[in-house]
Amino acid sequence: MEDISDRKSAQEALIQSEQQYRNILGSIEEGYFEVDLKGNFTFFNNRVCQITGYERDALMRMNNRQYTSPETARKMYKTFNRVFRTGKPAKITKYEIIRKDGTKKMLEVSASLMRGVDDQPVGFRGIMRDVTLRIQAEKEKKRLETQVMHAQNIEAIGTLAGGIAHDFNNLLMGFQGNVSLMKM
Repeated sequence: MEDISDRKSAQEALIQSEQQYRNILGSIEEGYFEVDLKGNFTFFNNRVCQITGYERDALMRMNNRQYTSPETARKMYKTFNRVFRTGKPAKITKYEIIRKDGTKKMLEVSASLMRGVDDQPVGFRGIMRDVTLRIQAEKEKKRLETQVMHAQNIEAIGTLAGGIAHDFNNLLMGFQGNVSLMKM
């Protein structure tokens, strides 16, 4: 006979830890993902599916080049390459994706290097956050600020023109008064 109570306790602790990990990933607002060294999805939470518009089965093993523009794919490649070389995490503030339905979304992505048991790089993990609405609001704010500045410029020109007209009117009144005196 062999006492396996320690092994059984360790196995239950592992199952509980994994369940807690899954609960955390399922409840966060951001999308969590893991990709291999080539940029293919190997793991992600449900929020990634919501952000990209793809079903879980379609997204698994999908490469980032398949849901981004060529320019964005190049930017992502450079960022992942820098993370791979330096081992330091990186952040991409304007990462444009093309959802399954063809609409475009802007994301903020933070990525870091994942290492295997032999301490060799095996891929990348990261967090993605949909910032489309925030960027649109910033653009709208800038547009409104431009309109306000334009209106203020027009108002300033109007005030200046009114002041010049008033001064010119005062000069004309002086001439009119002198002409009236001369007429008398």
